[in-house]
Amino acid sequence: MSDNVNVRNDNESVCGCGSITHDCFLPDRCSPSKFAPTRFLRSSHIKFFTNCLSNLPAGYTSLDTNRLTLVHFCVQSLDLLGALDDDALGKNGDENTSNLINKSNIIDWIYSLYDEDLGGFCGGAYLGNTQNYQERHAVGSQGNNHVHQYRHVHIAMTFTALATLAALKDDFKRLTNPHNIIVTLRKMQRSNGSYGAVYPPNASDSESDLRFVYCACAISTFLSNWDGIDVNLATKYIHSCGTSFDGGIGLVPGQESHGGSTFCGVASLKLMGMMGEDGNEEWKSDLIRWCSQRQVLLTNEDYNPSGGMQGRPNKLQDTCYSYWIGGSLLLLDSFDVLDHDALQSYVMSCQNEQMGGFSKVHGAMPDVLHSFYSLCYLSISQEEGSNLHAMKVNKMECALNVRSDKIKYFDVLRDS
Repeated sequence: MSDNVNVRNDNESVCGCGSITHDCFLPDRCSPSKFAPTRFLRSSHIKFFTNCLSNLPAGYTSLDTNRLTLVHFCVQSLDLLGALDDDALGKNGDENTSNLINKSNIIDWIYSLYDEDLGGFCGGAYLGNTQNYQERHAVGSQGNNHVHQYRHVHIAMTFTALATLAALKDDFKRLTNPHNIIVTLRKMQRSNGSYGAVYPPNASDSESDLRFVYCACAISTFLSNWDGIDVNLATKYIHSCGTSFDGGIGLVPGQESHGGSTFCGVASLKLMGMMGEDGNEEWKSDLIRWCSQRQVLLTNEDYNPSGGMQGRPNKLQDTCYSYWIGGSLLLLDSFDVLDHDALQSYVMSCQNEQMGGFSKVHGAMPDVLHSFYSLCYLSISQEEGSNLHAMKVNKMECALNVRSDKIKYFDVLRDS
């Protein structure tokens, strides 16, 4: 996705998680029975993600500072679909992606957002890329170095940049001084064990929660360097986010349990090797129970099909939680507590037959976030259920959000 990405002027809005939504999201506006594809629409999905790399609806405009995350969703999805494999480019008729995916251009753009001095990646070029920003802002009016108040590297963007570069088989030769990323991670950890989002901190000192603890753990895994994390302090913080009244994990201590924060907490513990280090197994059984209760199995025909996952109690089914909560259960060695036949059927029913991609809920329009996480669930659940025997999705490393056979591309960074 270049900085000249086209934006369509459609009557769409962006929900809190960044997905594109339409009025037909509501069950009484759009009958679910009209959209129920039972086969996996691989070619349509490839076209959807390749189109999104260069042409997005107007609703995504507010996500310009997170542009790197949108690229991550598209590239990782194409990788899971096998569209980035060398033997897939330029072949297979309607799956020809050779003219739509220029891997070297995407790699160049990602590195244009790398700031070696700050130790990480920016989310987009809203202040110019690193080179032209430094040329314009290196010297202030008093001859001192001057940093714009909105110029910072973001821990989530550093995670998505590294993951995307591996998906594109980059050699990481342009990742100069990766040790400085670890130095910055150490500076971003708070006294309570959490992580801030940006460095240098902005005027409000940035938000800090489990999302960024997870990003720190994933980055440390990619770079094979854990000097940027106080593991015991981070582990204590994760457990402090657990809720004693229902067993789930909130985004921050005292907050309502949520599927996304639950995955971040569980995956972080898994990556740190701290899943069972506290000697208390009760929190695991409570968490497994909470996760298993998030599957929605309804008999009301108005909401058929059911079987999807909700992120919190009393919420609608949502395809991204098939991965957030399903992945949490996989990492907790309890994947089998779900009805995967029903869950796979629900996720498959959220495919869009005209555009490709997956929607947040049944009958809505597709967006890149929910399309990516739908594929993530289908990838990790291929050995479960009976609905995916004809599907071609590569295996993903659940705790890292990266295709399993691409982890080896980080090996060159081990001794950096």
